[in-house]
Amino acid sequence: MKLLERLSLIVVAAAVLFLVSVPGYCFSVSIFGVPNLAQPVDGAGTYSRGLGYGGGLMLDSITKPYSILEFQRVFYFSYEFSFMHLVRNYTATVSTVTYYFTTPEEQMQFLVRAWISPLLSIGAGGYASYNPGKIEYSSVEGSNSSDPTNRIDYGVAFSIRFGFHLGFTQLFMDARYASGFANQVSDGQAHYDNYMLLIGFRFGKTPFYDLNANMMRDYGRHSGSPNIYY
Repeated sequence: MKLLERLSLIVVAAAVLFLVSVPGYCFSVSIFGVPNLAQPVDGAGTYSRGLGYGGGLMLDSITKPYSILEFQRVFYFSYEFSFMHLVRNYTATVSTVTYYFTTPEEQMQFLVRAWISPLLSIGAGGYASYNPGKIEYSSVEGSNSSDPTNRIDYGVAFSIRFGFHLGFTQLFMDARYASGFANQVSDGQAHYDNYMLLIGFRFGKTPFYDLNANMMRDYGRHSGSPNIYY
């Protein structure tokens, strides 16, 4: 097994152990697709965004509720790991020639998420990524590829998510912005900047605190029986 594969398994195992050990009210797993708009930002406007794609797996653990009774609201926080395979596409114009770039990325994000309601949440955290391949580029002059200047990237990430309940699962849309810190070019300074839209399904309970009944319920099944599960 390659070193990268071993490290990936270690990271996934560590994330699972961390999430299940956090005192929480529920643990969930999500799968999603990731259309994205990425580009290196160099301050001179050399690069332009292109539509990329990807997919991934998300693990999260929601903590105990925190109530603000004077506002009749209850808030939740969750710890979240996302593992993504991304393909970035972007363009650059040098003189009169336009180059089209494609490069892969394996990215892990860690976010702390605040649940404003059972279906709406915001999150912030960071990410680390690794480029396992080459940067492929093409133009009217032909096609070629090169090794990335820096295979490692890291930075900050922000999220806003909205969900829809569909029986035992939740369909969600998660808009994210990620900005890297590592330099990605050899002749100057440029960092990756990425807009992502995660679209997928979340499998797990969604906490719902009924202030009138003073009890925890599963939002997806709170009608009818009390359905107290904690």
